[in-house]
Amino acid sequence: QVLVFMDGGLPKSHTNKLLRVKLGNRLGLPEVSDKMTTWERTFEAACPPQGTPLDHPIASKPVSVANAKVEETLRKLMMSSDIWVIPHPTKAGALVVHCTDKIEPLDLIQAATEYLHRYEVPTHICTTEFDTASIENLGSIVPKPKQA
Repeated sequence: QVLVFMDGGLPKSHTNKLLRVKLGNRLGLPEVSDKMTTWERTFEAACPPQGTPLDHPIASKPVSVANAKVEETLRKLMMSSDIWVIPHPTKAGALVVHCTDKIEPLDLIQAATEYLHRYEVPTHICTTEFDTASIENLGSIVPKPKQA
């Protein structure tokens, strides 16, 4: 299975019918296998204008998750600099949020879900009582299942 996040909806004909025919070819998707990770099978594309012919390709690319962008967005949304976002140490494509116990995890997830792409929403939240001087060690902390 392949997952494509498409801005602007799905391709439609001039009569407003969904155009699923040749969609994989139009998107230029690679051959996939069961050995590929979810992130290797997740792409993003912009929906072509309604009525675009089936022989016109649709530009797509693999999704990329920029933890610095997610961190900046979450800090603005939560109005706090006590949020750090790092890549998950063992799960490709997943993000971990480390924050002080002043941040309510449920509020953070609700904000992330509302303002970020689904693939950018962190999979784990670790709350702790540390200060900014100890953030250098965040990459070595593996989140526990209860923090998912």
